[in-house]
Amino acid sequence: MKQQKMIEVLKRARNIEFTGNHYVQGLGDNVATFSLIEPTAEEWNAKAEAQNTKMFVDRFNRQPKSYSEVAAWINDLIGSNKEKNRLAGNKTVQA
Repeated sequence: MKQQKMIEVLKRARNIEFTGNHYVQGLGDNVATFSLIEPTAEEWNAKAEAQNTKMFVDRFNRQPKSYSEVAAWINDLIGSNKEKNRLAGNKTVQA
């Protein structure tokens, strides 16, 4: 019963996909299997840009002139002795 409830919870999760039940010989039973759905680099970057812009607006009470202004602010927060801020997929943010 607990296993069935857990399966129902996992089926409702947004970042996993139910792939079916698979027989596991060592257990002598079927086991529910799931695949993890990872966002693409573009999706991660879009989320980061939206969050960074939101934090910029919260901090300065105004919209940025461009995302470059936000990126420069983020890079200042990180500090000059840290590695340059990077987009997912290892592309460097242009400030």
